[in-house]
Amino acid sequence: MSDVAAGSKTYPVGTIAKLLLLTERRVQQMTKDGVLPRVGRGRYEIVPVVQGYIRYLRDRTVGGDLTGGENLANAKGRMVQARARIAESEADLLDGSLLQRAAVETAWERVLVALRMSILALPTKAAPIVHAAPTLAEASAVLTTVVHDLLANLSRIPVYATGADRFSGTDPERADKPTHPRAAAAADNIGVG
Repeated sequence: MSDVAAGSKTYPVGTIAKLLLLTERRVQQMTKDGVLPRVGRGRYEIVPVVQGYIRYLRDRTVGGDLTGGENLANAKGRMVQARARIAESEADLLDGSLLQRAAVETAWERVLVALRMSILALPTKAAPIVHAAPTLAEASAVLTTVVHDLLANLSRIPVYATGADRFSGTDPERADKPTHPRAAAAADNIGVG
């Protein structure tokens, strides 16, 4: 063991790795990167190594290399941009140009329920008329008319998916009900065809 300066003792990479709770390979990488000073081939002094490691950790946590080259300023910038996007989305939601997913899903559920009810009622409504038709062509025409009527009735059902109701904190039981008076009346009187 050769000491570099009088009174300064050097240690092998294994001891330094144990002291810093790192692997020997990581100590060698940090030495290569200039973080940890080496005195000689595979020999380190404790005080400069500990100071270098503390500087490295401080730089990583206070604006240096957070994770993979990202620094504190970049992280703050991304956070500000994310907050701006959230604020823009909330403004779009309030003015009605953006809808919440739940409100759209609820509106589609109402449409699909009305469609299901109309289709299920179709045989009951069309069977007596088709049965009374004297020819196959007239039965086909009756069925075509009934289907067209069903589709026309479905197209007249107003559908409202408003994101502002859910966002503004109104009564959750009323949030999925149509807010327009004619919409509420039409939703209660869904035509079967």
